[in-house]
Amino acid sequence: MSGQVIVAEDNRVLQDVIRFNLTRAGYSVRTATEGRQVLQLISEAPADLLVTDCQMPGMSGLELVATIRSMADLKDLPILFCTAKGLEIDQRILDELRLPVLLCKPFSPRDLVEKCKQLLEASAVTTA
Repeated sequence: MSGQVIVAEDNRVLQDVIRFNLTRAGYSVRTATEGRQVLQLISEAPADLLVTDCQMPGMSGLELVATIRSMADLKDLPILFCTAKGLEIDQRILDELRLPVLLCKPFSPRDLVEKCKQLLEASAVTTA
């Protein structure tokens, strides 16, 4: 398994946990603590997948996803949306932003890796 993953998470401990587990699964991982940093990282080098928290300082996860979906070259980027408020997010918003997969906190590392794998495999099928 390989792929370039950006992880946006403002909680440093959780960011480290996510990075460790994805790196162990064979992914190359870059990290950011808020949305604007993600956009900077993507402009420097493309990503195959974004794992983003919902609530972050500055640009939130929802704002980040909306921005990415509005960019022609990034609109189809697979995104795994992580949130502690999964049940509070309106399903219409998730549908509009094309966020088919949510990872609700707390989550198991195995679930994280599996959902990333699913999103990347689905993306490979649609771009093939």
